Amino acid sequence: MPTTLNITSPITLVGNGRSGTSLVSKAFNNHPDCRYHGETVNLIHSVWYSLERNLPPMLKSKIPETIRQQFLHLFTSDTPFWMHKPIGVPIVSTFMKDDDEFIEWFWHVLTTVFPDANFCTVVRHPLDVLVSSHEWWDRSYEGVANSNRLMAKIVMHPSSPVSHGVTYEDLIADPETHIRSLITKSGLPWDEACLKPVEELHSSSRAERSNDPTSFHRTDQWADIPTTVLTAEYRQAVGAYWEHFAGRPLDWGMHSA
Repeated sequence: MPTTLNITSPITLVGNGRSGTSLVSKAFNNHPDCRYHGETVNLIHSVWYSLERNLPPMLKSKIPETIRQQFLHLFTSDTPFWMHKPIGVPIVSTFMKDDDEFIEWFWHVLTTVFPDANFCTVVRHPLDVLVSSHEWWDRSYEGVANSNRLMAKIVMHPSSPVSHGVTYEDLIADPETHIRSLITKSGLPWDEACLKPVEELHSSSRAERSNDPTSFHRTDQWADIPTTVLTAEYRQAVGAYWEHFAGRPLDWGMHSA
């Protein structure tokens, strides 16, 4: 739980929505020593941004502690570890002049509020993320691609403290190996209960639910993705993100350049 003893050291999952972050957070939440406390990127970054622009200069040093106090007030549990996922790009990113300024600020905020955090990620094939996000949130392919490109740059930036990660595909193919790796690299002892979410009902779309998590693969829908969103910048960013944590080249299927 967030307490005065562990408030600065959460297990912190960053990455794109529709990439397996729910599966990972459920695995941690099933651990008897850990509780998951939700999606927090705007709770952290939007509050910081607002305070930074409205507080008098002599009070700005209190911003990190103010945000930590939010967590202590809002989230309670009886476990020694806690986990959250500031996934996705915070809405205040649109107020920054360029990607580099925003990414530097993004990591400054997270690492100042939680200086002892253990950062991890889960990455999914970027074409599957495009299709699933477009379907789940009814967002345009262009909007999803831009968000995913920026998230990839955030995780792969030199300022990024993300120390370990896994692909969604590997989690499904060999859950014990890869969930165990995430759990133990995050400082927790292994517990078999962390495997239970893989066995549970896992939604694959708003209209369809399946007991087979591999139904999340969307290769039959890749052709629906407009080629105009698969720019060189997008390919470079998400390709580097995938290959770093997958340890293998990215298969672009019919969209191979």
